[in-house]
Amino acid sequence: MLRLFVLCSLALAASLLGACDQGEPEGESSLDACSNGRDDDDDDLVDCSDPACRAYVFCLSNDAGADAGPVDAAPLPDGAVCVRPIDVVLTVDVSSSMGAPLAALRDASATLIERLQQLDPSARVSLVVFVDDALAIDECAPLDATALHDQLELWRVRSEDNRSPVSDTYNTDCPENSLDALMLATRGCPWRAGAARLVVHVTDDTFAERPTVLSGPFGGGIVVQSTYAEVGEAMEDAGVRMIALTRTGAGQSCGAGRSPDVGQGFQTPYRDALTLPELTGGVALLLPDFVAGNVDVVSAIVDRAQLACEP
Repeated sequence: MLRLFVLCSLALAASLLGACDQGEPEGESSLDACSNGRDDDDDDLVDCSDPACRAYVFCLSNDAGADAGPVDAAPLPDGAVCVRPIDVVLTVDVSSSMGAPLAALRDASATLIERLQQLDPSARVSLVVFVDDALAIDECAPLDATALHDQLELWRVRSEDNRSPVSDTYNTDCPENSLDALMLATRGCPWRAGAARLVVHVTDDTFAERPTVLSGPFGGGIVVQSTYAEVGEAMEDAGVRMIALTRTGAGQSCGAGRSPDVGQGFQTPYRDALTLPELTGGVALLLPDFVAGNVDVVSAIVDRAQLACEP
């Protein structure tokens, strides 16, 4: 009983909880409430527009100094342009047709990290790879320039085997499991509270929804766990913006024919639903243009990150 009283007193003194009575609303006074895009206390002021959120560094346009509010916001990192941290997750198809795109990503990776860190010295880039199942590299821990380069080269080499990264199942059909990879990135990666959150999704083929079995006819197969609507809802709830680096029109030959429209959901609407980039305030870029050197994907990512990290 004494321990509970002490914990409640400390929480109240730090103003991190509105009250120890969990029945009372939290209001707009926590890291999560100040970065979720909602008006949590019904005062017509959302997130950083609410004075109660000015205790947090991502709501400030200059150094906060010590003890600026209920928590010590601390100054922005030296040289920072953004007022909130930047978290980026690359979700990358590593099937056998992705050799050239993986090489192009590998070659651009150091520049990407360098330019993101010019906006925010604490910027993080993590990696999820997928074919018919998906794997978060080092559990989505941030990778430095060398580690990201080496991982992309490793998966470029492994892509020649055309096997899924978790189950090692041989890939026998055209669709890849973009939806479960995006869900893993959105709900499985440890986004920082208040961060500008971006997923850069790279694939050259289409996807399938639950309960489709991928690569099933010639083996055990992998059951897709997510639907398109669920992924879109999860990304919206988490405040994740999607940059799609994909193809459009008919897909390349995958050994099992061709997908009729690989741009659905990325470049063009999926059934009656918006594309994921449109839904999340992101942008769609063409993968063949990137591989050919005709589009500056790094600048597009950095521009979108800066838009997301400013007040």
